Amino acid sequence: ATVTIFVPYDCKNHCPFCINKEEYGDMTGFSLEKIVQSIRRMDAITPKCDFVFTGGEPFADIEKLQIMLDEIPTTHRVFINTTLPVSKCQTEEDILAFAERNKHKITCINVSRHLQRYVEESPDEVVAAIATPKRINCVLYKNYPADKLTEYVERWRKYNIPIQFRYDYTETTPENLYEEEHDK
Repeated sequence: ATVTIFVPYDCKNHCPFCINKEEYGDMTGFSLEKIVQSIRRMDAITPKCDFVFTGGEPFADIEKLQIMLDEIPTTHRVFINTTLPVSKCQTEEDILAFAERNKHKITCINVSRHLQRYVEESPDEVVAAIATPKRINCVLYKNYPADKLTEYVERWRKYNIPIQFRYDYTETTPENLYEEEHDK
């Protein structure tokens, strides 16, 4: 089983392909204690499931993320999906210290980096310095600059960080495909 924990912090990013953004407009019912109770419940049901923290932005509040992570026994695999934000309240050193402190619990940190920049990115060297295994998640969205793909892969290859590509072409529907085929 995989348990996905949508950390409902108001993500400051505006990635056009994000399907979760509207979910965080209303924080009614959000409770750190409810999430902790759910983690305990899922551990009791299936003590070897995967936990995936996604958002919102899990690293928007490292203290709360730490509380949730502390509830997960080491029998589980833990993945964190993040844009790896750096702000005045949270430095690069804070993020790297968190990863170092929790490297025995975190299976992989999946960092969103795209061919087009939708967010202010922390430096590549910070991603490379994360103490846990890491992976780059890249969404190839709409008219992505395909001519930049090789350069992009080389950007991460020098750090020996694997990349997962996902292609989102949201305008394609069965009706559109039918029309496109018959317009040719």
